[in-house]
Amino acid sequence: MIPWIKNVSFFADLGDEAIEAIAEISELVTININTNIFVEEDVPDSLYIIISGQVAIEKTFTDLKRKKTLAILEAGDFFGEMALITNNKRSATAITKQESVLIKIEKTDFIKMLKVSSSLCFGMLIVVCKRLKEADEEISTLSFQNIPGRIAMKLIDLADQFGVAEEGGILINLDITHSDLSDMVGTNRETVSKYVSIFKKEGSIDSVNQKILIKNHSQLSSWC
Repeated sequence: MIPWIKNVSFFADLGDEAIEAIAEISELVTININTNIFVEEDVPDSLYIIISGQVAIEKTFTDLKRKKTLAILEAGDFFGEMALITNNKRSATAITKQESVLIKIEKTDFIKMLKVSSSLCFGMLIVVCKRLKEADEEISTLSFQNIPGRIAMKLIDLADQFGVAEEGGILINLDITHSDLSDMVGTNRETVSKYVSIFKKEGSIDSVNQKILIKNHSQLSSWC
């Protein structure tokens, strides 16, 4: 468990003794695919580190009757920390997209660690600033980018995160449906299907076993 803890960004500057202390308060859990780890408005009790699998962070906008996928996380990523610090209820839902093995750290134990470790606090501050920056960029995209541009940009972002070099382009190594993509960009499935079809016809992308292959990055970028 210790090697996985060391790979988490805000634990990176901790000494061996602190890492061992975190390992002692950590629990290993395995969660089946399509299972809620927590949901919006839950009282927070833990943070999680992903050892294997994928977890989506989703938020439902009741007034719009629409769901938005805020992030897809994979091995080495962590989530659930913000509500522990702010002491607010969960602001989003975390759901497994694959069977996932997670490290779970209880809230009370984690807060105790924060109080005695300046390195951990500083690491957490860096993470919070990074995620606020990403949220600002997401708001800017939703506010000023048209729908085909948002779809193209999301595909490029997913290629940066999950891309694997293949003959003929970059394969987004993620099983993703048009419905999934619509949740990510904040539109409906029909609109996503329309523009995905256009991107395919112009040769920007292709589909390979429910995965998307970006064939012409510059052409796809021209929509952004």
